[in-house]
Amino acid sequence: MVDTIEEHYDSAKDLVSHPLFARLGLGDAGIAAVCARNILILTSDLDLWNGLQGLGVDAINFNHVSAIGMRFGA
Repeated sequence: MVDTIEEHYDSAKDLVSHPLFARLGLGDAGIAAVCARNILILTSDLDLWNGLQGLGVDAINFNHVSAIGMRFGA
């Protein structure tokens, strides 16, 4: 399966200019950059979720989902 997956990445050089980098760091800036590819983020990281919401990006806070009793998987 790994042979068939196409990898996408953003360089650290680009990520350090992301609006969330200064506050949340390189990892979260990378996650936020993924949203530009129209990918929905599911996170339990409140700071990341708040940062994405502040940018007007749709994201799901896993803690909110689990609080209403939703279950994932079989």
